[in-house]
Amino acid sequence: PAGITGIAQICNSKDLTSKQRIELECLYSEVYLNGNVLKCDFYIILYTIRLIIFKKGISFSKSNLLLKSCLK
Repeated sequence: PAGITGIAQICNSKDLTSKQRIELECLYSEVYLNGNVLKCDFYIILYTIRLIIFKKGISFSKSNLLLKSCLK
């Protein structure tokens, strides 16, 4: 279900293409099924706070690496 924040929101979601957004959401779904979802959600919350305070999101490549690190 939709929530307050997510992986696409901590990236500059306006800068993401539809393909990139779908790729991130699919990768997050894989983490949710097979990875460490608590670690992933913790990082998403931290980056959300950073985005709110500093108005700076993370790049697509960094968010992709973040999700992949939660699969290990």
